[in-house]
Amino acid sequence: MNGSRPRQAWSAFPGMAMLALSVAVSSAGAQGGSAIPEALQDKALTITVHTQVPESPVAPAWEAREVKSTLPGSAVAVKLVGESLVVLIHVTPYQGPDGLMLVTQAQVWIKDKDSILYHTALNTLKVAFGEPVVFYPLGEGKGKTPLRVVIVIQPFQKPAVPAGPVSDPPKTP
Repeated sequence: MNGSRPRQAWSAFPGMAMLALSVAVSSAGAQGGSAIPEALQDKALTITVHTQVPESPVAPAWEAREVKSTLPGSAVAVKLVGESLVVLIHVTPYQGPDGLMLVTQAQVWIKDKDSILYHTALNTLKVAFGEPVVFYPLGEGKGKTPLRVVIVIQPFQKPAVPAGPVSDPPKTP
């Protein structure tokens, strides 16, 4: 882990203003924390995807954080949908004898007046557990929409046990 600064993976496309933004995290192979069979939990990985539209260094205008567990080689998909924008990101971790590899694919569709612009990026990075990988799917810099996605991979972490149901108060006759 390099400690001081998150590593930038890529900047894909000049941005456009987004008025409404929503996030859906899904996966063909990824599972919620408790859905990983116990026999495979020693091989499983936990992926945190933190998406932000930063307003200032202290307080983001909008953010979403998703935590998913998956097995090496199984992708986790993140879909961001705005008024004139769709960003689809696939994150696939691989674990081997040489360490942890992360394959990321981003696809960006932007509606611009009477046309649709499309861009795709594919990256493979060697990462360490806990190392933040940062990328800007809409580009970075002056005049670009500041959409930041941070991905962190950890060994599988069982989710916290939810509190049991609260019992109903006693009924009065």
